[in-house]
Amino acid sequence: MEPNPFTISTYMKNIIIKLQIIFILSSLILIDCKSVTRFVEAGGSALESAAKQTRKTGNVNFDNGIRIKQIMQKGKGFLEIKFDSMPYITLYATEPNSRGRFELLQMKYLSGSYSGWNEFFMDISGVGFVKDTQALQQKMKRKKKETFSSDKFAIDGVPFRGIITNAAIKRSSTKIHGDRAVDRMKSRDLRIEAVVEWMHEQKDTPEFLNLERFENYWKPILLPELIKKRKRTALYNEVNSNSQKTDYKRSEEIKWNHAYTEKIFPQDLYELRDSGALLRDWEESIALFYVYYNWEIFFNTGYIGNR
Repeated sequence: MEPNPFTISTYMKNIIIKLQIIFILSSLILIDCKSVTRFVEAGGSALESAAKQTRKTGNVNFDNGIRIKQIMQKGKGFLEIKFDSMPYITLYATEPNSRGRFELLQMKYLSGSYSGWNEFFMDISGVGFVKDTQALQQKMKRKKKETFSSDKFAIDGVPFRGIITNAAIKRSSTKIHGDRAVDRMKSRDLRIEAVVEWMHEQKDTPEFLNLERFENYWKPILLPELIKKRKRTALYNEVNSNSQKTDYKRSEEIKWNHAYTEKIFPQDLYELRDSGALLRDWEESIALFYVYYNWEIFFNTGYIGNR
């Protein structure tokens, strides 16, 4: 199936399904449990992106780290939007109209892991604005990098995330494409959304616009069994010291302390942690946790020059 980042699916995901937890319990290879941050940037690309089949006519940079390319496909123009501060996602949008307004269409996510990478296209909806549209288009026509002031670009509010429409997964020497990859990424997407929702319900959760700090804060809370004993949280140490043998559940060659799971998570997430699915999601898609955790912060606080 050829991915098309410029076609909107007719079905949008209902927000309620964030609470659904679908588990992929197929056989996976246990991977090294060291920090995964340095592997995130190394993701490869499996999808034959429509952008590769198009003509790129211009490239404009804004001084706040936003980069825009104009893409021509079958005689129609689109915008490709990238962010230096969130390199794991690329947004696709319509070309600005005469008033500078454009509509967001799709998001591409790409990130690497120890054993491979995950990539998908997801429908999104939202609007943005570009000031001095004619000047922007003139600079794009020069086909060289040009810089605009950040106040010339804005995304109006927080884009709504829809459903995944295409995906590809590489795990060691195995590549998964088509509907099978889409189904797996949809399941992972729902699990990660559920965990991120729980994260935001905790008191005094910090803002992270740095992946390494995000990992260093949340990994000892979510996966303390993988942390050196001296770096484990006081809560885990307290629960662990009072735990009985029957409190542990073995999965992915790790003994998960179910008493700790019950202490911090709602019941809907017990199986996610105790089955090892949370570990696999974290190790293979930590950047997606990071993107969703910062989604509203990124788009709704003026961080990227919102209106």
